[in-house]
Amino acid sequence: MRSTMVFRGLIRGIAVLTAAAMLFFAVSCDKEGQTVSPSDQDTGDTSFFEDETTQESLDAFLDRFVRWYTVPEGSDWRYDCRNAAEGPGNILARIATPASCADWTLYSDIPEEDCFIEKTDDPRKWAAETNAYYVYDAKVIDFIAGEIFHVSADDLKVLIRKGYEEKEFYRYKGKYYTLYEGVFDSTLNAEITSVKNEGEKYIIGFDVFQYTETSDEDAVISLVCKCTAEMERKEIEGDEFWTLYRFDSVKN
Repeated sequence: MRSTMVFRGLIRGIAVLTAAAMLFFAVSCDKEGQTVSPSDQDTGDTSFFEDETTQESLDAFLDRFVRWYTVPEGSDWRYDCRNAAEGPGNILARIATPASCADWTLYSDIPEEDCFIEKTDDPRKWAAETNAYYVYDAKVIDFIAGEIFHVSADDLKVLIRKGYEEKEFYRYKGKYYTLYEGVFDSTLNAEITSVKNEGEKYIIGFDVFQYTETSDEDAVISLVCKCTAEMERKEIEGDEFWTLYRFDSVKN
């Protein structure tokens, strides 16, 4: 279920910006119902979890999500798997794109493969003007949508239809086809502020910052919004992944 193609050339093109220097803390998050926040400790660590891999994978998930999960202008910046098909954004369009809100390489066993094709032979001829399009294996796109973002089978069908109607992507014979003419970098970064364990789920509080370089090569760091995410660390086919149920933001 985890086999597919991934895109080598585009991953190289995405510029990942790192956060400014942060204080480092170590906090355990094992007790159900307990909220933990950073507190001064001389441990030289930045973690809400005792397991380093769990913390690092959560940081990477949120960083990538806030950089590339977009919604139409004027819409609330949020996501909820319970109404994925009626929400402000199309999560499939945010997955099946070079600037993906999910790290494709985590869900594929096949080595990276370029999917940027400079010819106009896509089935729907959408690339006639751009001479370029991107191709993704439908099994992995559906896996990410269903298992990682908890999109139901019914909502998946609606999102596929909307993607076609709004000309964001289309699905054809086991592949997703996407045109993309956007940018390959982002100036957003997530910084976790609290973690609350509720049974198998976690309520993650985090701030989103924007980094803007100035003419003298310094950077201005601005708080964009405060966010909350309902997530789960889930075992899928023998591997553990962070999954997202909902995401809400409040503008600064």
